[in-house]
Amino acid sequence: MGIDADGNNGSLILLKQGAEARVFESNFVGRRCIIKERFSKKYRHPSLDSKLTLKRLNA
Repeated sequence: MGIDADGNNGSLILLKQGAEARVFESNFVGRRCIIKERFSKKYRHPSLDSKLTLKRLNA
């Protein structure tokens, strides 16, 4: 069971949240899809955070 993330008729349903990202379920062109949102770490320097995030996206 998910939590409606934005209250907009269930367009995004939060499935999991971890230390690195949130994973949502949604529909795109009538098909079920998964959306992964990586968020910044407030305790890291912004330039270090963006480099680490980019490196993880390309891994």
